[in-house]
Amino acid sequence: MEFSSVFLQNAFEVVKTLVKGTSLRLDSKGKLVLSSSKIQKDDDLCAIQDVVNKIVEQLNAQFNSEQIPFYKEIFFRRMAHLSDEVFDRLKISDEILESIIPKYYSEYQEYRDEYHEVGPFELTQDMEYYRLVVKVIRLGLKLGVSPELVSEGVNGTYFLKDLMGRRLAVFKPRDEELLSKNSSSHMRRIRSLADILPICPTLIFLQGGNGYKSECMASLLSHKLEIYNVPTTKTESLKSYEFHLRTGEKIDRRVKKIGSLQLYLPTAEPAGKVLQLPRNLALRPRRGLKVVNSTRIKALVLEKISPQDFESMVIIDFLIAQLDRHPFNWYIDDQIYLIDNGATMPHKHSDSKISRRNQYAWQVLPQAKEPFGSLAQKKLKLFMKNKERIINLFYHEKLISDKRQVEKFGERAVVLCHFIKLRKTPRELASVRSSKDFKKVLKVIGHHASSCCNLTKI
Repeated sequence: MEFSSVFLQNAFEVVKTLVKGTSLRLDSKGKLVLSSSKIQKDDDLCAIQDVVNKIVEQLNAQFNSEQIPFYKEIFFRRMAHLSDEVFDRLKISDEILESIIPKYYSEYQEYRDEYHEVGPFELTQDMEYYRLVVKVIRLGLKLGVSPELVSEGVNGTYFLKDLMGRRLAVFKPRDEELLSKNSSSHMRRIRSLADILPICPTLIFLQGGNGYKSECMASLLSHKLEIYNVPTTKTESLKSYEFHLRTGEKIDRRVKKIGSLQLYLPTAEPAGKVLQLPRNLALRPRRGLKVVNSTRIKALVLEKISPQDFESMVIIDFLIAQLDRHPFNWYIDDQIYLIDNGATMPHKHSDSKISRRNQYAWQVLPQAKEPFGSLAQKKLKLFMKNKERIINLFYHEKLISDKRQVEKFGERAVVLCHFIKLRKTPRELASVRSSKDFKKVLKVIGHHASSCCNLTKI
């Protein structure tokens, strides 16, 4: 539908006269275009904001339910390209929102009215809150709320927000993982080389388009074991103008991407920051032990991490074979939260020192030398009760890419059961990492332990 309202056309002309050298116009395709790169002064930006606000105010005032397609064209396509800095989506009236997006509006209203603050229950257990968040995010993306590209890390990762700009979730698209097709060109070259000369096959498997599934499996496992230390994470398909096709490239249509969507932790902070730990804590274990055992840091670690939280982290990390648990991808708030679980659930035990350089960095913490306690025994019983259901859910939600993932998951479960029953320490457990390590331990365990925790036949 073409614009026919005189006030809209006049508004575009006003911008041209108010802000010299700034483009807010309809292009040849009828798209509303803003070239913010030409804005030189804050006054210019304020002038543009003022005009956009006036456009929205008049659209609100002249709303006619018989012109819904016209309003959809304006808000879903032409004004959806405006940046959050220029266009405040909260100024769109509830009457218009309810009319143009009826399938999202009631959830948006419930989220806005009831969820001013969220805590551990909402972030890890409340599936109703997760459902509302997904609806609010879809509403925001449809109206052009820009995903915020995360500068840290090697994978393509986005913060997704509500209409107020509050971060709600972390989205990791499948095709922007470290070694997938839309990663940077030098990473694609590494992938090509690795396919010819097998280097770190575990990471190649996980970071070439399977990492998002691993994120979801970690969350599901945490939930079924009633540990709840992984924020709720599920596979979602989302569309946005701001998603990249390849590094730096955008196109004039919404790009659809599939990936993992994990609830955002609004108040938690990285353990490395809270506990003053270096990122490369596990690279040199002896050095890491010396750092952690300094009087100041040791006292801080013992104060901030309860034995129960520590055991819960160890159980989840070992079952999923977390290859990248450095101090800046687990967070501390009122409890421990485990994030960045893409390098988990591999199809083989890692035999490369490179790929497991950050594996189980918690082994240098003082709690790691204490034997497994009553919580671990309790979770072991729950795991034995739910093991078949957990694996069936992995398959049902299409999270398994290779049957060997289940086989290796079963071997880790056997070893974990054995160590917990014998009340060994997490530090001893962390020493079982390579194929050779597992073969040696499983041989010692023998048929008795295997029959107690046999997952490999499933």
